[in-house]
Amino acid sequence: MTDAAGVALAGSHAANEADTHQVMAGGRLLGHVHGANAAALASALSTIAELDLEGRALAADALDKYRELSMLYSVTDRFLAAPNTEDVARIACEEVQRFTSCDGVSVFLLNEETRTLELVVALGSQIHSRSSLALDDGLIADIALSGSGEIVNDLTVDPRAFGAENKLRSVLCSPLKSKNRVIGLIAAGNETRRDFSAGDLQLLTALASQAAAAIDVARLYGDVEAATMMPSDLVYGLNDLPPMRYLLLLAVQHVIIALVLLPLPVIVGQAAELTGAQTASLVSMTLIAMGIATLLQLQRLGPVGSGYLAPQIPSAIYLPPALLAAQAGGLALVFGMTFLAGTMGIVLSQIIGRLRKLFPPEVCGVVVLMIGLSLIKVALPLLLGFAENRAEVDPRALAVGAVTLLVMVVGTVSRRGSFRLYAAILGLLTGYAAALAIGVADAQTFEILRAAPWLSLPERPGFALSVSPTLILPFLIATVASNIKVVGLITSAQRANDPAWKRPDMASARGGIIADAAGNLSSGMLGGVGTSVSGSNIGLAQATGATSRVIGIFVAAVFVTLAFVPKLTLAITLMPGPVIGAGLLFTSCFLLISGIELVVSRLIDTRRTFIIGLSVLAGLGIDLVPEAANNAPDWANAFLASPLAFATTVVVLLNLLLGLGVTKRAHLVLNPEEPARDIIRFLERWGAAWGARRDVIQRAGSALRDLCEELRAAGVEGKIAVTASFDEFRLAAELGWANERMHKIQQDLDRSFGHVQRRYGCRLRLQQTVEGDKLLVDFDH
Repeated sequence: MTDAAGVALAGSHAANEADTHQVMAGGRLLGHVHGANAAALASALSTIAELDLEGRALAADALDKYRELSMLYSVTDRFLAAPNTEDVARIACEEVQRFTSCDGVSVFLLNEETRTLELVVALGSQIHSRSSLALDDGLIADIALSGSGEIVNDLTVDPRAFGAENKLRSVLCSPLKSKNRVIGLIAAGNETRRDFSAGDLQLLTALASQAAAAIDVARLYGDVEAATMMPSDLVYGLNDLPPMRYLLLLAVQHVIIALVLLPLPVIVGQAAELTGAQTASLVSMTLIAMGIATLLQLQRLGPVGSGYLAPQIPSAIYLPPALLAAQAGGLALVFGMTFLAGTMGIVLSQIIGRLRKLFPPEVCGVVVLMIGLSLIKVALPLLLGFAENRAEVDPRALAVGAVTLLVMVVGTVSRRGSFRLYAAILGLLTGYAAALAIGVADAQTFEILRAAPWLSLPERPGFALSVSPTLILPFLIATVASNIKVVGLITSAQRANDPAWKRPDMASARGGIIADAAGNLSSGMLGGVGTSVSGSNIGLAQATGATSRVIGIFVAAVFVTLAFVPKLTLAITLMPGPVIGAGLLFTSCFLLISGIELVVSRLIDTRRTFIIGLSVLAGLGIDLVPEAANNAPDWANAFLASPLAFATTVVVLLNLLLGLGVTKRAHLVLNPEEPARDIIRFLERWGAAWGARRDVIQRAGSALRDLCEELRAAGVEGKIAVTASFDEFRLAAELGWANERMHKIQQDLDRSFGHVQRRYGCRLRLQQTVEGDKLLVDFDH
């Protein structure tokens, strides 16, 4: 016998001259048999070789199937847990590289608009140097168009050259197909020549099929999430651009509401004994400062700005200390202390993030709630037509206020967006017309308006700035109260604009405080009074469903314009009282609800019950029993004169004091006879103490209960120790048990762990130690 090259393998050389027969298998020559019985022996050897080749082929095919099934089983859970297309592509690349040992793997997705293949993820050597390819550019585009996978063992001889630098020589490509359409392509390859098999292509095709389905699901989830990012009750969100015909009217609504407190500068001017012209200048400069601060609030310009529609108004919080300054040192002291308040606001903004625990959602909710309640004291007397020294209801004023409020309410609940957008201004105009018709508006109002000039260049009412050490404390208290109010209102705006809101964004709140402080710096320099974010305007934005930043630009422009048009300023500030009162009640409804939603967004225990209840009662008590503050020292008037400032101070102090000693870790041991549902009660109790979100605690309780039941079913018979820990961003839990038949338990639990992760949106990790085993569970908060 000889091999295919003629080299003797067995027998004598004399037989070579006799009969010769070939030994064949799989169409390939293996050797020759020589001699008298060569035919029979060659036939037998050929049969044996064919059977051996067939066995090898079956074994290789079984191995390929096993590899394919193993890969698909291991990646299915990973694909399902991937939140976006990039993560799906990365997982696909990792798995292909692990099973094929290629030098590089790349995933491309088809951009339907540009008709190009865009590189999403590449691990190792890239198949080409560009991030995108046109559909007529080389091998990859050809495979994508054909929709069939392909093996190219030597790219150097393939005529479909790349239009970019290529690092791979042998490649394996498969299209990503979903619902019979190509959505992309996955390519793997080696830098040196390699002969890929059909099994390799089959493996890649199977994984590509799984990846394509996961990418479609991730895209669908992303589309749904994007579609629902703006709350359903908003007509125009933050980044929307309302039509130009709507913008001016939307801005005018905000201006009218904001100017309700424009008489505050007039009160300060009277305390400083200013002339009429000086008081007008004080009002004009305050308007300019309001425009500057409103503009700064709209964007996140570095550290400045909250990024929300948050118009500024003259602040009642700064009124008591401003009156003290006006009486003690005139306008120079008012301007100097206002400027100092702005400086203190900037300093306080830098530490606001470190004081995060002082401003949980329930504290911000109490502040917003008190802002809504504080408007009632101003709104009701106006709505009922109380005279200056008499608390008697004027039926005509009440009728005007009722008509105004009715039009606003009906317009807001209307299913037509245009009515809702203009509900406030329609109500105000209707009320104004009703007041004129039944004689509620004073005839002297028209005389004042007729005498006012259309245009006037505002002048600074004074140029000096001075500071008094005795007034630093009152202005500091007012600044702190105002900053906490800003945090509460910006938090309310965040919640109104983000359906997935979880916690206050302190970076945005810090920017809001800086913009607020910049308004006071501007007001002090220009010659105005202290300003702050308007709760009424935040409520109005939520009521109309229009929170677009573009509206704020128009509002700021109108503020500055009004500083040069005294007649328009007077037309707004002289609006009939019942109309103004109805407008304030309208916006206060939304602030009340926003405050309540913030308060109840977290679980509440007895401790938080007292924090919220006593704070609200303290603020209301100052209004109901004003005599309680009569004997207070002068420095305390800064916050005792304002129910909002007093309630804010009380809620922050109570939250700080009653929060002392509250541990952020809790322990529970479940005996074998105790039901796993005890975990739910355990987490609810501690979640209320921590102020955790209700939905997170409910998910965590159900997930831990299911995991404990799975552990019991898998054979854990002893005690299970549960440890829960919490911070504002994360709820973590540990399940620990004695080490017993861990290998069997882990096999039984692998599939149930994946199910729990997908169902409850948590992350699981098994930790094995000598003392015992732990299951670590994390929930985003």
